[in-house]
Amino acid sequence: MKKFVNSMRVLLAASLFFASIFSCTSSAHFPIPGEKKVTQAALHAEYFLIADAYAELEKYDKAVQYYKLAMRDVNLYWSALYKLGRAYALLKNWAEAKDIYEKLLARDPQNMSLKLSLAYIQAMSGNFDEAKSAYENLIDEQRENETPLVNYIAILLSQEEIEASEAQLAILKERFPESTAISDFEKRIDDARKKQAEENETEELSANEQVVE
Repeated sequence: MKKFVNSMRVLLAASLFFASIFSCTSSAHFPIPGEKKVTQAALHAEYFLIADAYAELEKYDKAVQYYKLAMRDVNLYWSALYKLGRAYALLKNWAEAKDIYEKLLARDPQNMSLKLSLAYIQAMSGNFDEAKSAYENLIDEQRENETPLVNYIAILLSQEEIEASEAQLAILKERFPESTAISDFEKRIDDARKKQAEENETEELSANEQVVE
């Protein structure tokens, strides 16, 4: 509730700000050197605040619109772009999010947070080979972080790569024995094994029936 009230206050303040700008610009006066530049900077800063307010309210489609407006200010461009990418990801617009995170990572190639986000977006986009490659690198680079390993195992299981999943689960147990993901992965691997056994049995029965005929 407090988050909602604060966000609504920002939006109300912004509407009053816009009203004051338009009323000032409509009155006749001699231009002050640099006035237009200052006014535009203030306007873009307000766009950024409005976008943040909409994001807090989880109205990410609205936030996207205002982050794009804020990006017109070179001083806000990269901050607004990052938040725009996050908004797209929360909207599950993976294609737009992927393009933005790739651009951010090109600018800051050692940023682990960006690497993790991009790997996740690649997986959600269905680019599993890219995602697996990214997670493999992250597992080596972030040996103290279980997230890349957990996400990598999840992808392997989604692709029914059971043996590879078991191998990575063994690493997870060794490095992070307290991980809450272990029991879930064990069950999923066990279920996958049972499903595989049932499919093999069905194929064998079908083959035997064909021989008898």
